[in-house]
Amino acid sequence: SANGTPDKRALNSLEMYTTAFARQIIGRNPAVRVTPKSGSSLKVTGHQLGLAVNKTFNDIGIASEWADAVRESFVGIGCCVYGLTHSGNTVEIEGQKVPLGRPFGRSIPADDLVLDMNATKIAPEVMDYVGHYHIMPLASLRKSGIADQSQVAKLSPMVSLRRRGARGSSSRASELGHGEGTRFNLRDKVELLDLAIPDQQIVITVDAEMSCDRPIMVRRMSGDGVIPYDFLWYTKIAGNLLPLPPLSNPQDLQIAMNVIFNKVIRDASEAKNLIYAQSSARRDAERVMKAPNGAVVTGMNPPEMLAQLRFRGADQSDMAFVMQ
Repeated sequence: SANGTPDKRALNSLEMYTTAFARQIIGRNPAVRVTPKSGSSLKVTGHQLGLAVNKTFNDIGIASEWADAVRESFVGIGCCVYGLTHSGNTVEIEGQKVPLGRPFGRSIPADDLVLDMNATKIAPEVMDYVGHYHIMPLASLRKSGIADQSQVAKLSPMVSLRRRGARGSSSRASELGHGEGTRFNLRDKVELLDLAIPDQQIVITVDAEMSCDRPIMVRRMSGDGVIPYDFLWYTKIAGNLLPLPPLSNPQDLQIAMNVIFNKVIRDASEAKNLIYAQSSARRDAERVMKAPNGAVVTGMNPPEMLAQLRFRGADQSDMAFVMQ
């Protein structure tokens, strides 16, 4: 515009694009069906097991978390972390100790994601580490059976949830995002950093402020070469670790469409309808201007003495381009 401010985005084509795209690739909540062998007496038990597993999927909200990861991948990398929440108890199944716990899956925002930027690609075999920041109640750490309590004792509760400014964001942006005052916390919380190290097949948890001299928790990863993170991307770029998100190309199209759409709106609002009259037909022109809509005006000079002029207005070709 004339004063240098950007025009409004009257047409949000990105929202329409993402909505249509998300409907095609976001699946429903996963479900299982347990079917015992024909004639088995475990038919009822198998049905109850299936109901219990499906209820767990619904309770942890895995479908919504995966959907958030898909939407995050439209503008960057959609990342999910998954695993088990457990207290260190295990059960032996076929000679192997399996940790007891509740499965979880969460979408990781881009601001909380930590990647090995020296890696050539996002893959366990070439990355030294991958992790994410998260906030956890301090009481949960003190009750945990796998946390090093000597390190937990060194942790200081967060006085507020302003943690973005400490990782590169400006202090002004932090204030705008969280308000001018200190946020009141009902429970003491700490910010932690989970790091998965594929070479050692472990996940370590450290204090985000690095105030401890050793990890707070160390857990083994199940499966060789498997990390508890899944990534979604659509267009890989040679020589770049991060991919090209799907919305990077339609964003240029949205800008172009809104430039034309704003022009159509301006042309329509600035349209003028005038009546041109020759000097000898001035009185007739005044009678026409004062006449109400649908009135019959008599005793006028020939119609050629008056002419209707139209300036500006929405261009039909511009409107057709936007509608396509």
